[in-house]
Amino acid sequence: MAGPSVWREYKTKDGRVYYYNSETKETSWNKPAEFLSPRERVLSSIPWKEYESKDGRKYWHNKETKESVWNMPDEYRDALDSIEEQELAELEQSRLDDRSKDKNTPEKIDKSDARPSEPFRRVITSPEEAREVFFDLLRRKGIDHSWTWAAALKSAILDDDYFVIQDARERKKAFEKYIETSRVESAETIRKEQERKKQGFLRLLQSKTDIRYFSRWKTVLASIQDRLEYMSYPEAERTFNEYIEELCRKEDERRELQKRDGIETIQSFLRGLNLDIYSRWHDIQHVMKSDPELRNNLEVRVLNKLDILALYEEYMKDIEDEFFEERRKSKLEKRTLERKRREGFCELLAELESEDKISWNTKWKDIYPIIKSDERFLAIVGQPGSSPLELFWDSIEVLSTSMRKRRDILYDIIEEKKFTLTDNTTFDEFISVIQSDKRAAAIDMSVYKNLYEKLRLKAIRRIEEDRFQEERRIRRRIDALRSVIKHLDPLISHDSSWEEVRERIKNEPEYLALESEKHRIQAFEKHLARLKDKSEYYEKDERPHKH
Repeated sequence: MAGPSVWREYKTKDGRVYYYNSETKETSWNKPAEFLSPRERVLSSIPWKEYESKDGRKYWHNKETKESVWNMPDEYRDALDSIEEQELAELEQSRLDDRSKDKNTPEKIDKSDARPSEPFRRVITSPEEAREVFFDLLRRKGIDHSWTWAAALKSAILDDDYFVIQDARERKKAFEKYIETSRVESAETIRKEQERKKQGFLRLLQSKTDIRYFSRWKTVLASIQDRLEYMSYPEAERTFNEYIEELCRKEDERRELQKRDGIETIQSFLRGLNLDIYSRWHDIQHVMKSDPELRNNLEVRVLNKLDILALYEEYMKDIEDEFFEERRKSKLEKRTLERKRREGFCELLAELESEDKISWNTKWKDIYPIIKSDERFLAIVGQPGSSPLELFWDSIEVLSTSMRKRRDILYDIIEEKKFTLTDNTTFDEFISVIQSDKRAAAIDMSVYKNLYEKLRLKAIRRIEEDRFQEERRIRRRIDALRSVIKHLDPLISHDSSWEEVRERIKNEPEYLALESEKHRIQAFEKHLARLKDKSEYYEKDERPHKH
């Protein structure tokens, strides 16, 4: 047994409680540990303390971290839960102890019991039956989804049906299931009641014929504020707005349907006018205004001028698209026909080529007499695009390219054999040199002839060029020797002879540069001719002039 406490509780004049230790003479505002209840003892072991602000709001303060929060900390909530579990466990244990004591005590029936005829203990055959009995107990106690487990336990624990479920954890699970079911049933009941009130309010709105899609709540409220349907339904304004939205939607649908009919009427009217791409809005508008049936049509009246103009533009766009599509198809057909005609003429050229009537060196004048009466030639004449002559030259270009490739093979053979063709080389000699190489076997004779003529012409031109250069060289040397003769000292006269002049210049480089005596005499004669021309000119100038 613990001895008497050394602490005593006292109050100040203003009613504040304080504590006094009779042994140590200590005074404290804080309650000593031996005065603490189990709940207070648990809460004193954590750093969080609960306080209340001036406006009545609760908050919690941590004395260690100096932190304050408006929401209950998890540590504080866990402490409360442990206290509650301990209290409930003690309460259940106390109730079990009482039941065990009553086993040997004769049962006393309470006259005030609502069910006096039922036995003290039920015979339970299944867990489901036990759960239903427990649910019935909770319903009798008026427990609903707003109750906590602790409150329900305190209310129902004195009833014997509380222990119909023996295991405490199963009993709590059954309570949680009951609460969940009760919450769903309560919500469904509230929903049905709200729906009933809503439907009543909607019937009230529907009975008011003056409520239209443009009506406002303030206007309608004056006529329904005394009705029970309005006063008992707190969501009246929101439901009214939804009702007006539905009326607006129906009105929009009606107008849209009417507008659609008007659009179909206008479209049908436009189709009956047989418009083309050259039609103008000004003329169409005049026709529409003049039509009495269209003017008095209610669906058309819904459309404004911009709507009708848009329909006209859309219809004209379809006409233009159709027109341009037809023109595109026509152009495509024309181009296809022209292409086929060109292909036909190319086939004609290919036939002539296969018949050896066209080769790489064929001229237009050579084949024109052959093709001038052919339908494939006549069909392409005059059409745009490539002309017959252009196609012919394209074909010749292909043949020439092929010929040049084969001719290059012959070039390679000549270079490898180091053969040089001169103006005196015969065609047979040329062939004998090339045909000794097997690469030349597949090349036709026309290529041989072409290359031979080309190389021979080149050799002739080279000889002529050499002759020309030689003649130029001799002319320059003749002029140089004439210049030497011209500047001899003393000068020669037109009576001088070649033999005496030759003796004077025979050692000059210009004289030695000319190997031919004929060219040396030619230089001398050119100088004498020049001297003679000058002499005649001066003689003529010295003659007396007639006046």
